[in-house]
Amino acid sequence: MAYRGGGKSTWNTPPGDIAEQLLKLKPHVAPEDVNQVLGRQRLDHNTLSSTMQELKEQKRFDLVGIVLSETLTAGGTMPGPKEFTTGISACARAKNWQLAMHLLESMGNAKVTANVFSYNSTISACEKGGQWQLAMHLLGSMRKAKLDADVISYSSSISACEKGGEWQMAVHLFDSMSKTKVEADVISYSTTISACEKGWQWQLAAQLLDSMRKAKVEANVISYNSTISACEKGGQWQLAMHLLGSMRKAKLDADVISYSSSISACEKGGEWQMAVHLFDSMSKTKVEADVISYNSTISACEKGGQWPLAMHLFDSMRKALVEATVISYSSTISACGKGGQWQLAMHLFDSMRKALVEANVISYNAVLEAACSMAPGDDPTILDLHDLSAGAGWMDVEWWLLEVLPPLFRSKKRRRCIIITGWGKSRKTWQKSDVQAFVLAKLKGHGIAAEVQKENKGRLELDLTPSDLAALRAKLQDVSN
Repeated sequence: MAYRGGGKSTWNTPPGDIAEQLLKLKPHVAPEDVNQVLGRQRLDHNTLSSTMQELKEQKRFDLVGIVLSETLTAGGTMPGPKEFTTGISACARAKNWQLAMHLLESMGNAKVTANVFSYNSTISACEKGGQWQLAMHLLGSMRKAKLDADVISYSSSISACEKGGEWQMAVHLFDSMSKTKVEADVISYSTTISACEKGWQWQLAAQLLDSMRKAKVEANVISYNSTISACEKGGQWQLAMHLLGSMRKAKLDADVISYSSSISACEKGGEWQMAVHLFDSMSKTKVEADVISYNSTISACEKGGQWPLAMHLFDSMRKALVEATVISYSSTISACGKGGQWQLAMHLFDSMRKALVEANVISYNAVLEAACSMAPGDDPTILDLHDLSAGAGWMDVEWWLLEVLPPLFRSKKRRRCIIITGWGKSRKTWQKSDVQAFVLAKLKGHGIAAEVQKENKGRLELDLTPSDLAALRAKLQDVSN
């Protein structure tokens, strides 16, 4: 530790050497480990300040506050306002609100007067640590200490309330700013809007965004995103769309959150066409769709009875290397079930297990509803790929060959099976591939005898044996391994 006196031998060590020893300690180190490094060092004021600064520059914020705390415990060197502010600020970065509070309280014992910076850093530490009550207490303590809270004091306290789900308190603090003649900035506004969004207060969120314009505070992407999300939660898809359009007018680039929230708003409003339009717009504006964007659009298609589009989007996730979640599977299964595509729904449910995605109650309900939609006279030797893209169609064929057909060959050595692909004349604009040619090439590539029916060119005829299916299973397993 720092110089202790009492007859212990001590020696001066350059600050760089002390910092180098401390930097060897692992992150989230215990105070005792820091104590071992500092135990026989003499830390004067300059050495302490330099060591803390070096640790800060090396982004070892977890060590900065501990070094100051241990120095205070040891006695001898008396830190000044700069060291306290540096130490507390580092605690905020390290999300160590307990140590930040300890250092602020220690300032009085060290006869160092706490200033606005000290309080702001401690409030920020409490905000990052989810301690909104403490943040509010500290803000109140500033008034008792005759310190004028500034925009940072208020913004950090509002953010603490926002993280704690206390939207009423966040709004109260925001309103208090004007009464204390503290001018709100974009961070104060955005954080308060976010608090309203989490509290399902879309009217207040929209009101705050509008007041930014009147106060001539330039809204940023975060301000808009929080308001759009609030509208989404409040079922206000038209307003969400209006705000997304306003971002372009304000020369702000909408990001994946802007689009995903707007798509979700349209999904909740039953506007599947608008949701798909927004999803398509993402690629045009070079915004990369994430799993939330995909899931919201698939869900919109499911609610709109558009199972081919839902399946197309699900297949697109794999091509875009976006990992499907249980929500992706459940929505697509439900869409297929509602569209009478029970085979495809069963295949998707089975593929969840292979993808190590754990099914939930929604998934089970969706696949059970799909199974109930199966007509009594459905012929399992006939597979209909109408309205499917090439990739989704082949997924369905694989499952059909591996899971549906094998039990039918127990009493028969050879069977004639049919895949209905259609002629391709009535395919949707988003289905640009030739499904029949794609599936036929895939079948032949796997050694399965297949050809286009002469009497109906919208069908593929397969001449299958049990050995064909066994060979296909072995081949596909080798590829997956």
